[in-house]
Amino acid sequence: MDRILKIGMDVHSTNYTLCAVESRFGKEDHVLANISVGPDYKLIVDFINKIKLRMDPQSKDGLFATYTLHELLDELDVIECFMEPGKAPIQGEVLKKQEQIYRDLDVTPLLAAGQPADA
Repeated sequence: MDRILKIGMDVHSTNYTLCAVESRFGKEDHVLANISVGPDYKLIVDFINKIKLRMDPQSKDGLFATYTLHELLDELDVIECFMEPGKAPIQGEVLKKQEQIYRDLDVTPLLAAGQPADA
């Protein structure tokens, strides 16, 4: 299914306010960006190109096309680490979905449960 993106402009003589909103069926609309720029068409083109990059699921910013910031933080959740004096730390469970989000963010992830260290 194609995604619907709306871009709005509030135009004044000294500045433009640009807003990009994605309509999502059954959910609240997702505001991708809302900025104020000078009255230069190059800034508008740059804004649109950055939004397109952000919508690309292959890019790091594409995570925000899939998740809102709140949803992304919910998915990452808290990974527990249990420490006891004189013993090695014990890491809580890391889900494969969490591990993939860390990889998409270019962060070395903790290992998902059951995955060997050299995988």
